[in-house]
Amino acid sequence: MKASPLLRNWLGRLNDLNVTLKTRHRWAGFDGNDLVFNTPDGKVNAQHDGTILALGGTSWPRLGGNGDWIEFLDQQNIGIAPFQPANCGFVVKWSDHFRDKFAGTPIKSVSATSGFGTQQGEFVISETGVEGSLIYHHSTALRDALTNTGKAELLLDLVPGQSLEKLTARLEKQNQAKPLQPFAQRRETHRGQSRTHPRTAASGQQTHTSRTGAIDQGPAPTHHRATTYYSRDFQRGRRVMG
Repeated sequence: MKASPLLRNWLGRLNDLNVTLKTRHRWAGFDGNDLVFNTPDGKVNAQHDGTILALGGTSWPRLGGNGDWIEFLDQQNIGIAPFQPANCGFVVKWSDHFRDKFAGTPIKSVSATSGFGTQQGEFVISETGVEGSLIYHHSTALRDALTNTGKAELLLDLVPGQSLEKLTARLEKQNQAKPLQPFAQRRETHRGQSRTHPRTAASGQQTHTSRTGAIDQGPAPTHHRATTYYSRDFQRGRRVMG
């Protein structure tokens, strides 16, 4: 459900319960046993049989969440636990290679385990670490571990729901499939223009074209990295791989 219809349904239910909503009232502390509110018409004192405080933290000062209520509770000798990060991402010191290759990549349909427990979901690899809904589920446990021990561990299961035996069998089946065939690109020059056509090299014996255009026979290479040689005879358009 989107936020707007959710809010309308919620307000409608509160209205059915005869709940009175006082808008544009900002809590300004206590006056004896009274609650004091700043309103467009000035300060207003209110008395209640019971009070439930739902004040939020300090993450959204533009919306009123600036934590100024801490002073009011301190004046009443009410203890307040220090603010700590929650629902937050975490910094990871990636290698340059990993960061350049994977920053911004979403990791979906995985499960993560920490002191919080195991939760399935998704997250994003950022340039500086990890963030996302799955990380937020574990944020309290990871934060407490960092505070208490200086390190935190988050275990990822990239294929949740599959046993080690089943996963091993799948990997072995993939290894029995046909090996990857190398590929090359042939460039042809025609009327002063260069065009590139991806081609797949034939399996078996490979031919190697020398710079003079002569053809040498040789066994197929055992490595997967391909080096492409081009014949000078562009009209014949010969393409070989080494």
